[in-house]
Amino acid sequence: MLAGAALAGPVFDPAQDDPAKPWSYFGQTTTMIGVPFMPDAIQVTYDGALFTRQAELCFFIGEPARPFFDRQKQWLDGWIPVVQARDQQDGIRYELELFTVVPADDDVTNTVQLARMRMTNSGTAPARASLLAAARGSGGEYRLGGVSLPPTTRFEMTDDALWRDGKLVYAFPPGGRREAVPGEPYVAPFAAHEYQVSARAEAGCVRYGRELQPGERWELVFRMPRVPTADPAKLAQLGLSLRTNAAGGATLLSPKPGGKSAAAPSEWSSEQSVRDDPPVWEAERARAVDYWTGLVGRHTRLTLPEKRLEYAHRAATAHVLLGTRTFASGRTQTDGLPYPMLFIICLWDYQMLYDSMGLGAFYEVNLPHLRARQLEDGMLLDTSLTHGKRIMSSHGPTLFSVTHHVVMTRDRGFASN
Repeated sequence: MLAGAALAGPVFDPAQDDPAKPWSYFGQTTTMIGVPFMPDAIQVTYDGALFTRQAELCFFIGEPARPFFDRQKQWLDGWIPVVQARDQQDGIRYELELFTVVPADDDVTNTVQLARMRMTNSGTAPARASLLAAARGSGGEYRLGGVSLPPTTRFEMTDDALWRDGKLVYAFPPGGRREAVPGEPYVAPFAAHEYQVSARAEAGCVRYGRELQPGERWELVFRMPRVPTADPAKLAQLGLSLRTNAAGGATLLSPKPGGKSAAAPSEWSSEQSVRDDPPVWEAERARAVDYWTGLVGRHTRLTLPEKRLEYAHRAATAHVLLGTRTFASGRTQTDGLPYPMLFIICLWDYQMLYDSMGLGAFYEVNLPHLRARQLEDGMLLDTSLTHGKRIMSSHGPTLFSVTHHVVMTRDRGFASN
């Protein structure tokens, strides 16, 4: 039955694939963006959604709207964690690019993600570009984790942002048509139960449409924190802020200069602008590219005649770096999205990769966790693997990783420690 069910799954016609892009075996692919040592992973799903376990930003194209889809999405240059995806509808090419902003202060607690949708008329006649952006708890398939939305969950929209229970979910360019749920105009703050909004349902939508001449393009930039936030410093980074109203409570500000929210009483005001500003996008994108090329290529660079192999090696390094986490117990390596724990049986893999790339410091952060896993008799217990049972599955591989790190780095100080 299981085999039959697997064989009955969707089959994709190879004719729909772009021969200029890497071939993809999987029909519904997912990938990651982020920076090292974030507390949790950030997925870019098969349908182009930005999913953080705390919220999801999703996109729909065309009229009637359908989910954006590109199973051949890829990282920039094949290895830099800037996701690039492309779809086509009614003569319009939709190009989606997403990445995590590199924090200027090294604070990765709640990173900011940027998503740009570029719409281009690829035909010879005028055509209409249509885009719907929306938030939800989780689109379901191929997402790990998610958030529940009680019926009392409250949604508010300003001219440029969606807020959930007083916290920013995402910021969007002004000028779109705001909708509480798809097809229902936004007129006032609402509770989830008023529109039967579940974690799976889209809410806080904004719809854009414009006729484009042949060759004309239109770009829209969206911003999203990993975790919905009302933190003033984080909001300032996103171009938003809060002020205190006469009753002493926090009031959401619409950042559009001179703009009034359709839901806003007279106390609402504007101070800052979330602008669709290509120079800001380009500057942050350049910083992210510089960061990753410096991190992965600063010490060691493997050059091969077959560039896809070369880029695959760098992509593997970037994926391992995106598996690092900061927990209450400190910084550590994990096995990534499906296994967000330190498995010391795998440390020799990570140690060899990091040392070969000149990134030994990323391995060394795990040493305090090894000490915590050492038993009174000196044996190392892989608590993530054995679930509390005394099974010495990982002692040898872990000792190999420590000693091999010393051999590779010649770091006598590390060895004496």
